[in-house]
Amino acid sequence: MLRFISSLKQKLLSENRFNKYLIYAVGEIVLVVIGILIAVSINNWNIEKQDRETEQMNLLALKNEFIQNLKILDAVMERNRLNIERATKMIESFKSNVSDTISEETIARNAYQTFGNEINNTANSGVLTEIISTGDLKLIQNQELNLSSRHSTAG
Repeated sequence: MLRFISSLKQKLLSENRFNKYLIYAVGEIVLVVIGILIAVSINNWNIEKQDRETEQMNLLALKNEFIQNLKILDAVMERNRLNIERATKMIESFKSNVSDTISEETIARNAYQTFGNEINNTANSGVLTEIISTGDLKLIQNQELNLSSRHSTAG
């Protein structure tokens, strides 16, 4: 194919058909430009496809992280509910009508049950931190989920 094109070009130049050669040259340029545009379009399509796959993986990872955080929060709330219940029981035990009959052991047990557990909510934020630090947050197309779009349009 290249030999044919090369021989055609030589034939046109040797026959002093500059106009035909010019049309041929412009045609070649147009074909190269079309090829480049097609290659760029395919590349953009591939990048968009990869971005959507990354978006879906990130959203799934965030969902899993949030589910785990919800479980942690539920456990903390249950511990707080139990502590309130135990504190109420402890207050009841110090009422004046029973304060003479309560033993030190009962007071110690109630105090330990009420104040013996450290309660803290340590939510996982590894996935969210990674998405923010890598700049993948911009890949999230849903405007309700994309925090970066809220901050940029809020001002």
